[in-house]
Amino acid sequence: VVMADIEAPVLAAAAAEAAALGTVWPVPLDVTAEASVEAFHAKTIDRFGKVDVLVNNAGLAAGLDPVVTGKDADWQAMLDVNVLAAQRVVRAAVAQGSVSDLIAQGRYAEAGQRLSSGLEPAGASLITIVNRDGVTVAR
Repeated sequence: VVMADIEAPVLAAAAAEAAALGTVWPVPLDVTAEASVEAFHAKTIDRFGKVDVLVNNAGLAAGLDPVVTGKDADWQAMLDVNVLAAQRVVRAAVAQGSVSDLIAQGRYAEAGQRLSSGLEPAGASLITIVNRDGVTVAR
């Protein structure tokens, strides 16, 4: 299993926990940076030869302030991680040409989950299943 996160301490902790179930290879990844995504996929292909299943579950809860006090930068960051990153990661995986199945999922929080900001988002998710040719088969 290849596991990725932008935050090194979070990645290390998650990888250590998941290692109880099998081999885990933690790799730093910034899903908002195309070069980081492409490098991540290249490293994965170099090490394993192919991607069997990709689960893209990056998410960010920002831009949740009321419209009159909200900041465009928060909304842009949330859209970049929660929407564009799913497309970016799938595109890079398909471009490698060695993908079996992809599950691209972006989710920022469950309804009622309290975030560090103290906000409680309504919850949202984006799920796309793409075949090895990069064709969306389910949404």
